Formats: sequence, C-alpha cells, structure tokens
Amino acid sequence: MKNLSNSKTTHLESLGSLFLQVSYTQLRSFHAVAGTGGFTAASKVLHVGQPTISGQVRALEDYYGVELFHRRGR
Repeated sequence: MKNLSNSKTTHLESLGSLFLQVSYTQLRSFHAVAGTGGFTAASKVLHVGQPTISGQVRALEDYYGVELFHRRGR
C-alpha cells in the first residue's frame, strides 16, 4: 500500500499538536502583559491574581524555551 502522507500533512499535524500544548488562557495572559506593559497591570485587566499571570506566561516560556519578557526586580 502506498503511503499517502506527504510533508504538508506532516507539517500540519505537527502544528496541530503545537496548538494543543498552548492554551487560550496562556495566550490571553501573554497578550495582556504585552498590552499593558506589566504583569500586575495585566492581572488587574484580566481580574486574576498576578501569580496566575506569571504562571501562564512562565508555562509558555518553558514550552518554547525562550524568555518572552525581560523581568526587572522591584
């Protein structure tokens, strides 16, 4: 039997699995931090605790293996 899969299908399948690993909540948290300029401001806009925002962004950073925001101490 001939293998019907091609590189396009394989690529699309890998993209699908990528998006399964990233949640809407994580992307929303990332977007809020980028839009407001800070984790605390993002938490106020989204009506969640700052540790929740930090955890969601940290999960994205861990998944992609990059630092998405430069963090400064107080």
